[in-house]
Amino acid sequence: MSEWQKKKAKEYVDKAFDQSEKTSTMSAKEVEQAVLGALMIEKTAIVEVSEVLTSDEFFYLEAHKIIYGAILEMEQKNEPVDLMTVNQSIISKGLSESIGGISYLIGLTNMVNSSANIVFHSMIVVEYWIKRKASLIAIIANQKANDFKEDCFDLLDEMESGISEIKNRVFTNKSVNLSTSISNSIKTFSSIKDNGGLIGVPTGIIELDRRTGGAAGGDLILVGGRPGSGKSMIKLIFAHNASVNFKTPIAIFEFEDKPTQNDSRLMALNTGIDYGDIYMGKPNIDFNFVDQKMASVDYSRFNIEYANYPLNILCSKIKQYVRKKGVKAVFVNQLSFIKVNQTFQREDQLLGYISTTLKNLAKELDIAIYLFIQLKPAIDERPDVRPHKGDIRLCAKLEEDADTIILLTRPEAYEWFREGTKAYYFRDQLFDIQDKILLDYCKTRNGEPFAEWLNAEMGKHWLYGSDNPFRIVEKNYTFNDHGEVFQLPEKNDVFKTINGVSHFERNENMQ
Repeated sequence: MSEWQKKKAKEYVDKAFDQSEKTSTMSAKEVEQAVLGALMIEKTAIVEVSEVLTSDEFFYLEAHKIIYGAILEMEQKNEPVDLMTVNQSIISKGLSESIGGISYLIGLTNMVNSSANIVFHSMIVVEYWIKRKASLIAIIANQKANDFKEDCFDLLDEMESGISEIKNRVFTNKSVNLSTSISNSIKTFSSIKDNGGLIGVPTGIIELDRRTGGAAGGDLILVGGRPGSGKSMIKLIFAHNASVNFKTPIAIFEFEDKPTQNDSRLMALNTGIDYGDIYMGKPNIDFNFVDQKMASVDYSRFNIEYANYPLNILCSKIKQYVRKKGVKAVFVNQLSFIKVNQTFQREDQLLGYISTTLKNLAKELDIAIYLFIQLKPAIDERPDVRPHKGDIRLCAKLEEDADTIILLTRPEAYEWFREGTKAYYFRDQLFDIQDKILLDYCKTRNGEPFAEWLNAEMGKHWLYGSDNPFRIVEKNYTFNDHGEVFQLPEKNDVFKTINGVSHFERNENMQ
């Protein structure tokens, strides 16, 4: 392909993007103006922006390339960046007329009030650049594909090289000064210490957060169980606590449950009324009370979409929530419903592709992603219904990608236990299984598996100490979150509310 043909292809791309400028809700021109204006009203903003926009080539308009090039050069020389200094730098290069003079610079600064969203806008500038470059590669490839003189393997190599160039340009690895890195890490660890050991998004369950530090950015967390094991309850408790009690934006992508199911569970969670009674609209439910209670809960950080997206659209949606709403944790329910726009010979390859894609996305966006999965039906046929990692369908790749694996056991869901002739043993202890779920953290970030019992009653979620849970033979005793024993005259007496979450309260008649 001649240089003339490549030039014409670039002109075609530019013309197409010029046309899109007229219809886009946020055009390349507007977002570039927002970035440049913010840089000139906030002197230190260039430090953050230069990590994203490493060159003026990311800008679409030639005038904007000139302005940003001048700002980058000033930053590298440790010169202050503001309206007057940028204007003087451009004048000294003889380029003032090319950008429209100081009046254009003044117009840029008048377009923005602050630099609060400058990094977000900078990322959009990069996205527009990627689309222009990708369009150019596609157009040139299409022209070459119709030229039978072109070698098809050379064409593939050229396309691959072009895409790699884009990726390398955007995802450049930066060298790290070790002393600076260690100093920053010490500050991070000190902040974690001051925050009670939390390194990520909390579940709101004290003992779980104490053991795990919360769901860290970059983590893929698998939550597995059989139908009726409590996956939906765990999903909503974790999401509710993070968004309502800890003011952390979250997003749920719901492929399985219906709105009425999730809504009724959240009503139960906030009122203490049985979920089944609400869902069935039992006559004894005072829905005026439920309505008043729900109106007092701040769900502004709780985002939920009832999805039927393929994987690529799901990833795009997650990125939008992270960038627009600052989401820190995403819940995807569940794996088997996610489709992809390509064919795999084996199911394990398909599931592995999905889990790897979500793991890489979690790392890229520095968020935690909870992925809910269905375990093998063989569990239902065993006397011991407590699952293990081998019960994950086609488990090797999923286990490899996951940073944390939580497997759920709810003995009460099985007729074998409900008959009353059988009891559930755990660590050689006999359990009262009513309203209880066992959370097996069989893979954790620090490599130490553990298990905790959770009360399954919506609205009264609290942990039983895993070493000393309720025993059938000792109904008049219970244990708080720290494993301390105290008398239990009546079960309802031991609840207290901390940030809207029910916890044990130490009884004065401590034994």
